[in-house]
Amino acid sequence: MAAIKTAPLQELPAVLENAKAAGRIPLLLDASKSKVDTFFQYSNGQLLEGKWLVKLQIDKKPEEEIKEYMRGKLVNAMKYGQVLAIAMTNTAANLAGYFDPAYFPQEVFTDQATFLKEENFMKVTRKPDTADTAGLFIVHKDFQVVVTSHFAVEDATEFLADSLPLSSMDIIGIQSDWVDKTMNMNMNMNMGDSNTSYVRRIALTVKAFS
Repeated sequence: MAAIKTAPLQELPAVLENAKAAGRIPLLLDASKSKVDTFFQYSNGQLLEGKWLVKLQIDKKPEEEIKEYMRGKLVNAMKYGQVLAIAMTNTAANLAGYFDPAYFPQEVFTDQATFLKEENFMKVTRKPDTADTAGLFIVHKDFQVVVTSHFAVEDATEFLADSLPLSSMDIIGIQSDWVDKTMNMNMNMNMGDSNTSYVRRIALTVKAFS
């Protein structure tokens, strides 16, 4: 596992670009314990909530229901070119325990080049996912996966070791000293423009938050 790095929130677009170029999944440790998740929520990301996974487990929901929750978030991010932000918050939800080639393959983390081959990614799709595309499914070029956590840098490797394939991830502590302008954000910003790359939309969000 690579050394733990740090970066200010304002550099998050560059962090995402570098991780995507390297084929790595960033684990973003949020020092503010809220603002990174809010950032992805307002930049049109797909949030897969660790707390919700834990609740489903506590409620003894069927394993298939939990896997379907994960699959739906993955497929939407792939289809619409979004960041799949797996928000662990202060949990160590057992994500790895639900890896399944037909729902959420381990290769999403460990070998995306293999996962993104058509014969593999099509295993996670269902007929409703391609109903509006004549049975075709194309993974959007801006699709990306990140994990966020509220754990401190020194605790992350201990508490998340059994939950995530950390050896395939870049651990980055996100430092935040900006003022939260979430409620005053310019909601007229066109975050959904299909001609605007996701990282570009992320950069516009950083500007709005600054």
